[in-house]
Amino acid sequence: MKLKLPTQSELDITVPKFPAPLRRFLVSNSLFSYKAKCILIGPLFYLLGVVVSLSTGTFSEYMLHYPTFMAFLTSSLALCGIVYACKQVIPTINSLDATIEHSKNAKFQVFISNIKNERTWCKLRMRYWYYIHIIGFAVAFVGAAYFGLYGPPIWVVSADQSVRWIINLYFYAVLAPVLGYIVGNCFNLTMEFLYHVNSYSKTFVKPDTLKLFPPEEIGGLKPIGNLAWKVDVAVVVPVGFALSIILDNWMREGISLLDKAVYPLALSLYVVFLAFVFLYPIWPTHTALLAARKKEITQSNFLIREKSDIKLLEKPTNYQALDNLLKINKELRKFKTWPLDQPAWIRSLITIFFPIISGAILDWIKGIFSLA
Repeated sequence: MKLKLPTQSELDITVPKFPAPLRRFLVSNSLFSYKAKCILIGPLFYLLGVVVSLSTGTFSEYMLHYPTFMAFLTSSLALCGIVYACKQVIPTINSLDATIEHSKNAKFQVFISNIKNERTWCKLRMRYWYYIHIIGFAVAFVGAAYFGLYGPPIWVVSADQSVRWIINLYFYAVLAPVLGYIVGNCFNLTMEFLYHVNSYSKTFVKPDTLKLFPPEEIGGLKPIGNLAWKVDVAVVVPVGFALSIILDNWMREGISLLDKAVYPLALSLYVVFLAFVFLYPIWPTHTALLAARKKEITQSNFLIREKSDIKLLEKPTNYQALDNLLKINKELRKFKTWPLDQPAWIRSLITIFFPIISGAILDWIKGIFSLA
């Protein structure tokens, strides 16, 4: 029996199944578009900082410290991009039904139920994972600032002693927790995306359901590859904040990318994270395509051996059939086993290695200015 395909509005993985009013407000289209709310949440708190800096005589220092602005901007853009990618999960899955026919599979109801209802992971309900993420990142950001893992910006330390408490209140009680909340939501939503897309691919994308011809369609799985790339683009956005810190340190102290081992290490670790975010949801599709190709090549080899009988080749039609089989076998061996065409692969590799590429370009530009 074929199940009715859910719409994106009926089944939205961004909407929590537990009390989380601010998150629910941010990802809904009530009052304003979710895109506007997600993009503006950071800049609005940045503007609050403008008011605080004006009242404490640190306005010029605040405005010149661009990493503060980049922190709010990139976190908000990343949140918007991740929410957008998450909202594309159900439409993408629906588009695959023509190929996969998952709506005829009884397990599809279980898959829907996992999205509709609050599940558990490691015996812990998802609400607690959500709270761990948002509170954990908020506390981590405050702790990192307080214990000096990254020094307070110039507009904090330059404030007059009489108003220092106002600046500290904004920095430790507003800026750091709000950024932690936004990043916590980004992380939580990314994990939701990875879980559901990987779960779908692992459950429904099977070698027997895939058609390998025409090869440019890659078994009809290109929508999953494109979706994985979209979330990876959103996740790479915060690299802009990291680069702004590196640039700021160079401008103020002459410290380049390679002067501190932590910079290239952090960028390299982020590349690993980006590779995981991209590959994890599409890995089951790769496995299925690999198995489907192997099965078709085996069948093709058997038919080739069968048609290679000298006696059978005396007939022109059999010779033509063998020639066709050899061509098919050759095409199968070149068949891509990832749900991406060549342009998509190039885009994905650029996205994954963007932290290192951009860091190297930034260091090269700084080197040119140093020589000048």
